[in-house]
Amino acid sequence: MPQAYLYQNANFLSFLASSLEIGLFIASPAGNGVGVELSIAIAPGYARQPITLTPVLNMCASNNAPISWNATGAWATAYFFGVFLASTGDLVYWGALPR
Repeated sequence: MPQAYLYQNANFLSFLASSLEIGLFIASPAGNGVGVELSIAIAPGYARQPITLTPVLNMCASNNAPISWNATGAWATAYFFGVFLASTGDLVYWGALPR
């Protein structure tokens, strides 16, 4: 295998071993985290949820466990998700939710 792939794969596996959390956004985080994440003010009971990702194929990962949030009131509609490092709160991946 090419050396670059081995290096990238090792970093990817290291990333997957990190403590990760998933959060919900009402506006796109645009890769720099400036989107509008749900908060207690617009989603009572909201908090980022821990996730565990496992490698599946060619630097892709999957979460095999259900992810759920406990709403304690009416929530704004989420259109995007973000994956964060739990240790720093840094946004490391984001995407649109299916509609």
